[in-house]
Amino acid sequence: MQISLNKLVLSIVLVLFSAQALAVNTSRPDKLVSTLTAKVLKHLKKDKTLLDKNPSQVRKVARKLLGQIKPHWDVVRTSAYIIGKPWRTASRTDKRTFIKEFEDLLIRTYSKALLKYADQRVEMLPYRHVPGKKQAKVKSKFIRSGGSPIGITYSLYRHKSKGWRAYDVTVGGFNLISSFKNQYRPIIKKSGLAGLNKVLKAKR
Repeated sequence: MQISLNKLVLSIVLVLFSAQALAVNTSRPDKLVSTLTAKVLKHLKKDKTLLDKNPSQVRKVARKLLGQIKPHWDVVRTSAYIIGKPWRTASRTDKRTFIKEFEDLLIRTYSKALLKYADQRVEMLPYRHVPGKKQAKVKSKFIRSGGSPIGITYSLYRHKSKGWRAYDVTVGGFNLISSFKNQYRPIIKKSGLAGLNKVLKAKR
């Protein structure tokens, strides 16, 4: 179950990374998540039809989508929370390298899992909007065919000029940032961010 949840949460992130060109409402966190989710699932179902005929193209398609500059998910903030204090003193080069390797990891490991969830649906849960609030958590449920619903919680913050942006997600108790933070902590403690980047590169 844990493995499937890991794939689900990272598949959701990969889908959001690929949603740059979609026009969504960023004035409220719940509107951002609901409209973005609906549009992404629509596109994913369309891609699934094409990729079912040629599954070897799934990684290529995912990489092309991920290559766009996404305004709705702050991957820099996500990376900073994953790495922790060493991020503050890391070089610009090491930061850029980690972000690239992290995105590549998502593509290599979880791109095929995206298609598995294309025919599922997400139900948004009630959200009470508080004007002026700078942090928010938006909850939803992933409705699976023949399985129990899985809770999804997005963590977002309000950017001064770009509206609400997501930076973390929890799916069925599996948290994106905490999971990778715990996984990478021993490597960073021993070899720093540069050492972690070498490990990630070696796993390509």
